[in-house]
Amino acid sequence: MRKSNSSFNFKNILTKRVAAFLIDLGLIKYINKGFALSWESFLKSFFILPPEISQKIGNLSKSLSILILPLIFISYFTFMHFLGNGKTFGKFICQIKIKENNGDAPSFINCLLRSLAYSLCFFIGPFLFLIPFITKDGKGIQDWVSNTAVTESTKLKKEDMQKERQLELFEEERAS
Repeated sequence: MRKSNSSFNFKNILTKRVAAFLIDLGLIKYINKGFALSWESFLKSFFILPPEISQKIGNLSKSLSILILPLIFISYFTFMHFLGNGKTFGKFICQIKIKENNGDAPSFINCLLRSLAYSLCFFIGPFLFLIPFITKDGKGIQDWVSNTAVTESTKLKKEDMQKERQLELFEEERAS
């Protein structure tokens, strides 16, 4: 009898990268749809328009959605990586993050370069996302362009977290 795998276990960092990217793409889709619907609603409710123009606005919002997708895509990954210290929502859920090759949190420029490389792969040739599966180090175009690497996100132990939160009132020498 086969054992059912009811809980999905992330064993491989490449699997985590794929899952995180798909989660982020889902969020980008909803953000994009939200912008398009907000624009359409704004135009229809703020202006008194004939029905034929209202219908054209509906068609225009679909085109607008396609036009602003690259901007949302690049903005999402740039700001989430930078403000999240290398994590997006998908990376947070999958417990991975990006770091510069020297181990530091990614700079804004590296986050922007990574996002531009993501958009190149996504909009020009999605097959380029398969490169990490071929290389020995598991790096893709976005990693090479931005000088970053995807690593496991380590969780701090409760004791370490409490030590970080605790204020140091005295120097360590005087306290003992």
